[in-house]
Formats: sequence, C-alpha cells, structure tokens
Amino acid sequence: MATLFHPGAIAQAISDAKLDATELDGIAFTRGPGMKACLSVCANAAKGIAAVLKKPLVGVHHMVVKEHPTYPFITLLISGGHTLLLLALSSSHFSTLATTVDISIGNAYDRVSHLLGIKWGSLGPGAALEKLCADNPVPMHSFHKMKSSLPNPGELIFSYSGMLSAFQRYLENISHDDELTEQRKAEIAWTFQHHAIEQLESKLSLGLKWCDRHGHDIKHVVVSGGVANNAAMIAWASMERFLKNDHDSYDIDLRSEWSIEDLNS
Repeated sequence: MATLFHPGAIAQAISDAKLDATELDGIAFTRGPGMKACLSVCANAAKGIAAVLKKPLVGVHHMVVKEHPTYPFITLLISGGHTLLLLALSSSHFSTLATTVDISIGNAYDRVSHLLGIKWGSLGPGAALEKLCADNPVPMHSFHKMKSSLPNPGELIFSYSGMLSAFQRYLENISHDDELTEQRKAEIAWTFQHHAIEQLESKLSLGLKWCDRHGHDIKHVVVSGGVANNAAMIAWASMERFLKNDHDSYDIDLRSEWSIEDLNS
C-alpha cells in the first residue's frame, strides 16, 4: 500500500499537458468512499498543492465519475469493496436498489482464489481466478455439485458470505488423498464463478423489474468496477462544481464510508 504520493508523477503530468502549475484552474481528488489510508495519499497531495497555489479544491465521490448514458439508467458496480445496484435519475439524484449485506463479490473472488491456492503474482487473486477459468474452459457437466443456492430469492439483496462458506466446506471435505490438479481447480473455480455471476444476473433482473413497476424507463445498464476510476474521470466529475464555484475547504475530511445517496439534492 502506498503511503506517499509521487511528486515526479504530478510534475510529469503537468509537463505533458504543456502547462505551468500556476495555470491550473483547480485541484480535484477522490474524497471517498474507500480505504482511508489510500484516500489520504491523494487527499494530502491535492490539499497541499491547492493551498500552495491558492487554487480551489473539490473532493469527489468516486462513483459519480463513471461515464454515463442518458438518465435514468442503472449502474451495477462490482469490485473488491462494492456489490451495488444503483438507480441514477440525474447527476445529483441517486437511489440504491440493492447492496451486499455481508461481503462483496470481489472479496469472495479473492478468498476463493486463496482457498484454491491459485498463484496470482501481479494480477491479484480475483483476477488470477478469472484467468484460470479463461485458460481452462470447462463444460457445464463438469461443474462441481455444491450446496450454494441463490441467496434471498426475489429480494433486492446481494450476499456472498454463504456462497463462500459453501465452497470452503466443500474444499474441506475433499479427501486429502485427492490431488487438486490445475484442471480440478479450474472446475471448482468455474463452479464458483457461475454461481457468483448468476446472482448478479438475478438481482439485476429484479432491479429492472422494480424500475419498470415504478415508472422508470431504463434504456441502459452500466456495469462498472473499481478499476474504472481514474484521474481523467475525477477531473470530469469535478467540472460541474468548479463551474458553479462550489468548492471545498482545504481541511475537508475524507469519507471512507459514503453513501452516494448523501449527494442527492
């Protein structure tokens, strides 16, 4: 985990843009949600630069920065920290349709990858599990029979802890004499992935039906993950506030837990 920002990267970005630091109109950064230690890296850098240059500062909710089609639309956010189905009615009006009551899908992917002993290197455990599946196609009849039913059927609730427990029990019950070959790992990984994605599909379908019943004409679904977040999107999301002269103070706090519904106006 990084604890210091890299001044050279900031200097390089300004140089590549053929600008002088004094020509910047303002400084934007990710205020939350997320891990506080990580958020503080960019926040401290942004606050320091803004204060020294006497430029306005805007802290952005990272979920607002995703590119979006015409309102209203639904966003399915899936990452290591989120499993969230969100109804976006405007740039300042959001409604959470479903969220996880325990762990996120990304967290479950990481844990199953660890349980299977998948070597992940620079990919990350969840990505390594996906790669194992992609490199080893498995027919449906090879999926392992595990007691992992769809949680909370008919309800707009995500839950992955029960599925994770089912896979953990299954692996514990495998005979120690049985060799866990790469092919067998792939079969188990495919089985997990099938159940995990099946839940996303089911809850998304429920969310679309809910919107239809409540008069929201949804034409688009945005599927987004944590890696979709980047500096260009943060800058774009801050523009509306900069244009309205709506700025934050240099001592603004971070929001490691921050419901997007708090932004509703």
